[in-house]
Amino acid sequence: MTSSNYSEPLEGGEYEKIRKRVALERGFENKDWNELKLYAKFLKWRSDEQGVEDKPEIDEDYIDFKSYCGSYKLASGKQLRIGPDEDKMDEEERKLMIKKIVQWSTMLGPSILAQLNVTSPIGEDEAHLSYSNMLIDLTEGALADYIHPIVEKERRISPITLGPLDFCRTTQHFSRGETLLVTRKTRLNFECLPLLLLVRFHYEMMLALTRFRNSLYERMKEEEGWGSVSISVARMADLNLSYHLSFLLGQHFTHLLDDALEIDFKNPEVLDETLRQSSNSPSLRDITYLWEAYIGRHSLLPLIKEMLLGGYTLKPTSKLYELWVLCQLTLQLSEVARMRSPPIFGKKGSATFKYERQGLLIELLYNPLSLSDLLKFKDSSLKLRPDYIISVQKSNGMKQAVLIADAKYKPEPDVSDEERMLAYLLTYGWSVGEEEVHGLLIYTGKKQKPVPPEKILRSHPNAQLSSLCLRPDEKLPDRRCALSLLINAALK
Repeated sequence: MTSSNYSEPLEGGEYEKIRKRVALERGFENKDWNELKLYAKFLKWRSDEQGVEDKPEIDEDYIDFKSYCGSYKLASGKQLRIGPDEDKMDEEERKLMIKKIVQWSTMLGPSILAQLNVTSPIGEDEAHLSYSNMLIDLTEGALADYIHPIVEKERRISPITLGPLDFCRTTQHFSRGETLLVTRKTRLNFECLPLLLLVRFHYEMMLALTRFRNSLYERMKEEEGWGSVSISVARMADLNLSYHLSFLLGQHFTHLLDDALEIDFKNPEVLDETLRQSSNSPSLRDITYLWEAYIGRHSLLPLIKEMLLGGYTLKPTSKLYELWVLCQLTLQLSEVARMRSPPIFGKKGSATFKYERQGLLIELLYNPLSLSDLLKFKDSSLKLRPDYIISVQKSNGMKQAVLIADAKYKPEPDVSDEERMLAYLLTYGWSVGEEEVHGLLIYTGKKQKPVPPEKILRSHPNAQLSSLCLRPDEKLPDRRCALSLLINAALK
């Protein structure tokens, strides 16, 4: 069979094995399969960075992309399409989940998904590629327009005529007995700030994409097949890098680079003047706005949804579900308490959200890297990292965990999930006093199987372990109400 017989994508589902035999029967060639294997290794590497527990599994005869979903286009033009488990979360629910994440990020500020670039999971390489793509599009528009020069007027004082005479000022010199002529000279300066910013932006994109290509090479150079095949993000980076280099080496712009690098384009006054000078060119004005977003590390909100749906690379639905649960927790906390300050972002996608209610200081920790101030056993060697912890600051200044939660992208939690949560409670929430800590396992449930909103799994005088089915469907308001009750019970 030849590939021309199969124009349809090779399709599979999450946690399903993509068999090499089936791929070859569907028109894939060995080089296509080798590219898929290399791509799966790339996703496995990204999983380590993002903290995705269910990493892709690669074998000689199959590839299991686990919870990664979306579309992937190979160098040959063929496509792989991985869909979600329809019973666990169908495509419409997945789109709704991503829509809510985008709306939430807009509410908290345009930079939140950039700050959570690993966790979102939108990698820094994707952010740079999105800026690069938009810059290229806007550059094409700017070059197609007539670029208005800056009109600079200069007065010269000399014994001889150097241009049109300024009679008024020349008369003033003559009245003082000075035989000097004041002339006017008009010069068109094409080296205006918008053009210099355009050159600077292409230079920064060239550096960013070069760093990405170098880091990708260092990480993947030992992998079998690297060099003979490439993956989609590398091909896109190479294509865009070629454009940026060609632009910078062009005869009209290469001489502007030194001046472009000397100007402080992070200075608000310089940016205001750049916008003023670009008022006659919509493309140059939009490039200035794009630059402001770039230096502010802002996400391009119109592109977030496309990226999360798998615009450049497959996305792990399990991690998206974890982010969506974070969205629900922050929304519920905002209803019962006042957010004291913008989120504080740490390394590897960790974040702290601070609230206050009637003098009670509340913190929501997401993917916390350090929990030493909550550790109950100082000699504990356990390296346990729950997804979420809600803590309160007591009158003596000590922090107390009141709710510890994990997001589970599965139909229901199993015994191992309960045991791990009990370990969390023991390590960070154990108390011999009157304080009570709540453990919560949040899971998707099954679409066709009705489940109670909340289920108490284990109970102790000082601790309670519950599970809550939470998914982006028509029953979400009821389940969100149950989540609100759990948070209020923990904060009482």
